[in-house]
Amino acid sequence: MVSDGDLRDSSLGRVDELSQGTRTTLTPIRPTSERWAAIAFGLYIAASWVFILRGPGAERWFFVDEWAFLAERDPGDLASWLAPHGGHWVTIPYAIYRGLFAAFGLTSYVPYLVANLVAHTMVVMLLRSIMRRSGVAPWTATIVASVLMLFGPGSDGILSAFQIAFTAAVAFGLGSLVAADFSGRSWRRDIPAVALGVAAVMCSAIGLVLVIAVALFVAVRRGWWAALAYGAVPVGVFLVWWIAEGAGGTGIPVRSSLWEWLVAAMLSATVALAGAPVLAVALVMVVIAGIATALATRSTALRTDWAAPLSLAAGWLLLVLTLWWTRSWQGPEGIAVPRYTYVSGALLLPLTASALNELAGRWRAALALLVLPLTATALNASDMGNKPPFNTGQVAADRDLMVAIGNSPQIQDLPAELKPIPGWGNVAITLGWLRAVAGDGKLPATPLREVSPEQVRLSVGLLQVKDSAPRPPLCRSAQTVRLAPRPGDRFWFDTPTRTTAMIDLTSVVVSSVDGAGQVLAQRAFLRSEGSWLEALTPGFRLTVTSPGGAPVTVCRTGAGP
Repeated sequence: MVSDGDLRDSSLGRVDELSQGTRTTLTPIRPTSERWAAIAFGLYIAASWVFILRGPGAERWFFVDEWAFLAERDPGDLASWLAPHGGHWVTIPYAIYRGLFAAFGLTSYVPYLVANLVAHTMVVMLLRSIMRRSGVAPWTATIVASVLMLFGPGSDGILSAFQIAFTAAVAFGLGSLVAADFSGRSWRRDIPAVALGVAAVMCSAIGLVLVIAVALFVAVRRGWWAALAYGAVPVGVFLVWWIAEGAGGTGIPVRSSLWEWLVAAMLSATVALAGAPVLAVALVMVVIAGIATALATRSTALRTDWAAPLSLAAGWLLLVLTLWWTRSWQGPEGIAVPRYTYVSGALLLPLTASALNELAGRWRAALALLVLPLTATALNASDMGNKPPFNTGQVAADRDLMVAIGNSPQIQDLPAELKPIPGWGNVAITLGWLRAVAGDGKLPATPLREVSPEQVRLSVGLLQVKDSAPRPPLCRSAQTVRLAPRPGDRFWFDTPTRTTAMIDLTSVVVSSVDGAGQVLAQRAFLRSEGSWLEALTPGFRLTVTSPGGAPVTVCRTGAGP
């Protein structure tokens, strides 16, 4: 790699070089080319922020994992700051969330989204810096790095604030690589670079992939002894935490074919980077041709200009193998999850830029290949925000229901342990926590959309209870069971098991109906949260059904249903 100040000439990538032993000397670029490329890059980032905040990010809300940070963990308990989440060390993301919650509560999702956008923007800017340091021309680096800014296939990593656990890990890891890019020995420069690696692993296990990629880069550029600290210190710190917290888990024995997993990983990554399957074939051919050209004409460049792109690509392969070991129970499609696609894109883009630059440096006509990243940017930007569950409307409905319940006078004397928001992703939210949040003024005053009073009444009028008591003897099984419970009445339910991946989604749908049987409100109850329901408010007319239309069994204490 070379410094930012003496890279390629021409605005798009023409290279004139002289071989001097093992070092490649490059003609300095024109200052105006670098300046205008940087200005265009900055303007594109600014426009992307406006697009995200006014478009697909405008009505985001907290979802699933975020409630574990906000509603489940106690910030006054040191264990909450060190506890794993899904096997990840998440102290830094948790600290960010607690700070934002103290300042803004749930009044707006924008501050949380902005925090992740800052990390995401740092990733994009660091990628461009790495490309430039790898000898990529200013405009080529600008065009290729811009692919990730509005990266539709990986939009979960951009639009879901909780993905700061991954995004910040990538940002810290890339920052460590840039900081490690110097010759000779200097512990004053090594210490902050290694510290960034430690910060990466404190965001998520994705940081380990970046740490190993950085160590590989340092080994290629400065030798294995220099690389030892870059790998051993962050990995060692992570292992101490991992052993202390017992974060390893039991693992899942059933795994997909490794070959199928690798093929799926390559397909998902290349299609995402190219924007379309047909273009992905062209992109793979470009990368292969670029590497072949470098090997044939200046093989020593693989230890200099290509060191960072190849090290990050090796990190991508490590990521794929790690996910195969831990996540392939989902089947080959598990590697195409948007958050992993985002990380894959970040790790592979420098390789794409170097390949394009290598070809453009040898054949002027190859500059036309820059149409590939330009097309990918346009296609991927149009796909921003189109990934479930945020495109279904359910997250927005949960937000409005939560705001309506939190500001309702009905909840003041109800049990604190009641869980009013349906869905397995909302089980951390209790009525007691919601009351406290509303009481502290940390909840929006009104929902964005009107929520019916009957929906609020149904959401807080039935208490789900985990009770090992045997089911009552008076039962009825049917596709629809009708009830008219009085306050204090309890009924037990069961229905055929339904699971997705490792999540037990077995549930019943309880509907509030009027005298004519017209549905006024509905909510689901997961069996995993308890098979008993207790009526808290009077006047209910209810029907109990199974989401799939299967028979449901309802048993009631007291008089039969």
